[in-house]
Amino acid sequence: MMVGLDSINSDNRCVEEKYQEMFNNAPLGVFRSSFEGRFLDVNPRMAELLGYENPAQVLADCEDLGNEIYEDPSLRAQVLEKLRERGSYSFEGRFRDFYGEFRDVEIHLRIVKNEDGEPLYIEGLSADITSRKQAERELIRKQKELEESDRKYRTLFDSAADAIFVFDGKGQIRDANKVACERLGYSYEELLGMSYVEINQADYVPRLKEWLPRILESEEPFTARTEHVCRDGKVIPTEMNTRAITLAGGPSIICIARDITNRLEAENALRRSREIIEQEVFDRTAQLKQTNERLHEEIAQRIENEERIRVLAMYDPLTGLPNRALIMDRLVHTAAWVERTDGTAALLYLDLNDFKSINDKYGHQAGDQALRQVAERLKLCLREVDTAGRIGGDEFVILLQNLARRKDVELVVERLLGTMKEPVLLDGQAYHGLGISVGICFCPRHGLDVDTLIRRADQAMYDAKSSGVSTFRYCKEDSTGE
Repeated sequence: MMVGLDSINSDNRCVEEKYQEMFNNAPLGVFRSSFEGRFLDVNPRMAELLGYENPAQVLADCEDLGNEIYEDPSLRAQVLEKLRERGSYSFEGRFRDFYGEFRDVEIHLRIVKNEDGEPLYIEGLSADITSRKQAERELIRKQKELEESDRKYRTLFDSAADAIFVFDGKGQIRDANKVACERLGYSYEELLGMSYVEINQADYVPRLKEWLPRILESEEPFTARTEHVCRDGKVIPTEMNTRAITLAGGPSIICIARDITNRLEAENALRRSREIIEQEVFDRTAQLKQTNERLHEEIAQRIENEERIRVLAMYDPLTGLPNRALIMDRLVHTAAWVERTDGTAALLYLDLNDFKSINDKYGHQAGDQALRQVAERLKLCLREVDTAGRIGGDEFVILLQNLARRKDVELVVERLLGTMKEPVLLDGQAYHGLGISVGICFCPRHGLDVDTLIRRADQAMYDAKSSGVSTFRYCKEDSTGE
């Protein structure tokens, strides 16, 4: 049983270690937080993003995300409300790092639930988009200057880490930086004049057509996901951050396109790891349940075996009566009871007459049949408090407790002698020659010692047997019946 549990625990630890390795090595900041606003776990990249040397420092130092991390404390409450409504939520904001400086971050949150659908905690992916936001702010600020200085504009435009496109009001590309050209595999001249339809995967085009006028009419930035199609047919998952601007040619749209392949791979890896862990836990739980069921069966079988052993140790397997060991134990308890209460008990020693003839004439199987029938007759002659037992061969003893008078013993003996007059059936045939000789002694009159009582009752039985008929004799001190 313990080996099975150790194996299950070892496998679960292995799966958990793989998940933790992916968690620690994720290229994006990954964290878990409580709904109350406290970090439960962060990976090294998240700690770095917040300006800490390691995750442990973050967990020890940050107790209230809303007031300590968010630039606008009220933003967390708004985010939490939307997250509860949708189950997942993405937004951009500004986080305060260890040095008190603010970093622009892009956050993707989801609620992790248990098997019953109850929320456990919040899991998030965080990307430092400070450079991107700075680029956006710088582009907007430099808009008028870029009209006057194309060189400065191109330098800044081409130095961005993400692909940047400028579309006119009809969705035609008016400008693109080097990253855009290199990513899509087109020259700058080839991109100019191409439509957004040509560089986006066909499934996204209807939505882009719907979004285009909304972007031009709004003064707010607009974020959406699409898939760019390269010249060689390669598809790149892309996140677009767009904003309407005004250039010399009229209303335009600047689009910063980020390749989110790595982020999606990280999200998928985390999801797969969680699914693997959940499946492993489910499988191991099922195995543990089966192991527990087997253990319960083994325990029940063991209890049953122990009871069988106890019965075999204390009862005669042929007749079902208490054996010598149990009779001796009950004699000890009876002697103690007599001494404690000043009561009286009687011990009857019985031997079957002419039993050897049955074995010699009919065989031992017939002898066993006779012994079982004698045992049943003995039990019918006794009270519930009395005990009949077989101590070996054709010898039996009866222990009569709590006797008020000697006559009670004689009544039992008369019933015994009477019932033994009835024939026993040997393989269906009646046999009339079986009788009993009974020796009787009393406790405490003839002793409190068990061996002494057995010896005296046995001697009285031999006195009865010497008469040659089925009868009884008291221990010699009581032969007069006094």
